[in-house]
Amino acid sequence: MFNTSLDTSIEGGSITSYQISSTIGIGNFQVAEQDIGEHQDLGPFEKLYKINGFVTKRQGKTTVPTTDNTFLKRLKQWDEETKQNDKYKHGRFGILIDDLSLFNIVPVGSPNANQIGLLWKGMTLNCAYIKNQLVAYFEIDFLLDRGDDN
Repeated sequence: MFNTSLDTSIEGGSITSYQISSTIGIGNFQVAEQDIGEHQDLGPFEKLYKINGFVTKRQGKTTVPTTDNTFLKRLKQWDEETKQNDKYKHGRFGILIDDLSLFNIVPVGSPNANQIGLLWKGMTLNCAYIKNQLVAYFEIDFLLDRGDDN
């Protein structure tokens, strides 16, 4: 859906950056009236995906931006829709990064497979007018969910 055309005279959307961060669980086991416990690595806790980009619609000499931008409608739809369903209990979103396929996520909802998906955490939308054209900058946050209910 994104980064399909470099022609800015037509409706378009581009992803400009990705951020993938992970955290581990850290336990601090304490017992009453004992010395303070040491911190312990409890292993991987969560992985977060952050996608930044922009959506624009330029229509030649038209200076009045329209509100029927397909990309903005799709982002709004994704933000409002349910994030999980009966098939994709662990998230129905995925991401394919052409130049960094090591971090690709394809949602799997089959009951006999290792289930995985990205849960949509939220979206921030910042709009600006550049040369009388609306440009909407977005930031989308996802949480990687590896189902363990098999």
